[in-house]
Amino acid sequence: MKVIRFRSHSSEAFTLIEVTVVVVVMGILMSMGVSAFRNSKGQGLSPANYACGQLFQRAREVALATMKPTRVYISDENATERRGRFLTIATGERLEAEDNLSWKAYGTPVLLTDGIFFDADASLRESTGKGPWRALVDLQIGKRSGAGDWYYYEFTETGTSRNAGARFVIAAGRLPDTGNRIQTSQDEHRAGFLIQRAGRLSYIKDPKQIL
Repeated sequence: MKVIRFRSHSSEAFTLIEVTVVVVVMGILMSMGVSAFRNSKGQGLSPANYACGQLFQRAREVALATMKPTRVYISDENATERRGRFLTIATGERLEAEDNLSWKAYGTPVLLTDGIFFDADASLRESTGKGPWRALVDLQIGKRSGAGDWYYYEFTETGTSRNAGARFVIAAGRLPDTGNRIQTSQDEHRAGFLIQRAGRLSYIKDPKQIL
């Protein structure tokens, strides 16, 4: 009697299925890893944006309490680690026999996390579309004073904003040595808020609205 032997390919087919599943799973894990890597760059934006918003609200409260013009200053000093990251409140003191104001830092400043910067290129001083005010200011911080380059937003003695419709924006990325455009991989790596005439803030929910 002739015995006919059948060669089964089930084991080979099963191995092929296993390989296919492994490849698919690896692809999913790699895509998740890339997504997590991209998102990690901007994960500190929300708390940083909240801290900046709290500083602006505090500046308005100081203006109302002291009945003095009050500003939020953002450092733009080149070749320093504070550039685009250091924010402080300052009150205006009128000097005797002078029309100009002397600005003195008030309260605790904010230093943004490394890799998050004030985005002057995306920020606005008012609803007309002009960039934020920038000036060479002799700002007294503690016992130290000296002229430096600063961006600023201002509240009046009554707590209203001198920058009605202004926009404040921060971004996660890299601030080049020259220029103010933050180098970031995604537009989503931005956050900010609008400053209303009454001095209150309106947080921007969709970062795509910024650009």
